[in-house]
Amino acid sequence: MKRSVLIGLVASLIFAGNALADTYSRSVIIKAIVPSMQGLDIAVSRVHMEGNDEKWEPASEICFDDLAYNTEYHIFLPQHWYVVDVAVNSNSSNWTISYSATNIIGPNGYNLNNHISVVVLKQTEKNGSTLLRKCTYGEMLNASFDRSQILGGWLRIYYGIATGDDTIDPPNAKPITTDVPSGTYTGTITITLTTS
Repeated sequence: MKRSVLIGLVASLIFAGNALADTYSRSVIIKAIVPSMQGLDIAVSRVHMEGNDEKWEPASEICFDDLAYNTEYHIFLPQHWYVVDVAVNSNSSNWTISYSATNIIGPNGYNLNNHISVVVLKQTEKNGSTLLRKCTYGEMLNASFDRSQILGGWLRIYYGIATGDDTIDPPNAKPITTDVPSGTYTGTITITLTTS
């Protein structure tokens, strides 16, 4: 009798153990859909000095206004310069910023292309940057910058009238002298994002 009870008890424990070992599972799908994002944020700033500090103001265009004649150096100089910040909003794995500009034409077809300095940076923070190009406006009528050049930052482009100072101006920049006809000079800059 003891033996049959013991066998029954062992059988019950084995059965209970097997019952506890059974598992049941169900899967639940979790997902999110990230839409394609493509766009450019472009901000134009007019910059001038107030004492030793730079004063930045939002602008809608690059307009140097009336240039002031410097009697010491006999050249025309601006009171300010411009900065164009270009930020890419794209989750594409490959993209390119294309830059194109028209000649800055004035009276009698004369252009200011070599009188305007252009400096292009990869800007990574307020004061952190990497130089990409330094040239005259005329030397950058067409340019492109790909994702690898700008990743982790944004494109910052400075525009200024040539000063005649070789430490500031690009090599081929020429200051505006009285040899340049008076009048209004106009051109257009186009910045395009292409994704693939």
